[in-house]
Order: sequence, then C-alpha cells, then structure tokens
Amino acid sequence: MDVWTAIEASGFEKTYTTVTGALLDDEGVDAVLVIMGANHWLPGREVPGLFAGFRKDHPRKPVIAVAPLGDREIYLKMLRGFQAIGIPCYSADEDAVFALAALWRYRQRASSGA
Repeated sequence: MDVWTAIEASGFEKTYTTVTGALLDDEGVDAVLVIMGANHWLPGREVPGLFAGFRKDHPRKPVIAVAPLGDREIYLKMLRGFQAIGIPCYSADEDAVFALAALWRYRQRASSGA
C-alpha cells in the first residue's frame, strides 16, 4: 500500500502507526512489510521505536522493515534499532520478500510436522 500522500497530509509517525496497526489488526493480513527510506523521518527520535508495540500486540504476525539505502549511517542506525526490537530490517525489498517467503515455508513445515 502506497502511503506517501498520507505522509504528506498527516506526517510520517501518524501514517505509519495507523496503517501498520490497521493491517496487523486485519484477520486477512498475515504479515506486514514496512518500506521506508533511510532518512531522518523523525528528527531527534528513533523510527524503530514506533514499531515496538506492534511486535508485542501481534506476536504471530511478522513485521519486516525495509530501509533502502539513503544515508548509510542512518540506515545502520535503523538496522540496529529494528534488530533490537526483533524486527528484521533489509536494504532491499527483494531481500525482505525472500525472507518472508522463507518464514512462510518454515511455518508450513513446522505445522505439518515434517
């Protein structure tokens, strides 16, 4: 879901927390890929902190972050922040999709008893 117009209208924090929460609350959604650039979205605050509560509220639904490289230092800070709260973070959306597919295959195997 493209949220750029909402970011321009309501800001980064409100848009990402509202949309991520709504998607995770939806019974038809199994996981969320959150894609954002490695930029100063929230000057003086940490972006990963916005997502910590979602992991606690929805422990069975994977949340994966993607922060395409912009500023390398910002990316590394975001990467460490997401990893610290148990959310994988990738610099390429393809890598995040492959990780999500691997997780799905693992869960399929685990639930089948194979």
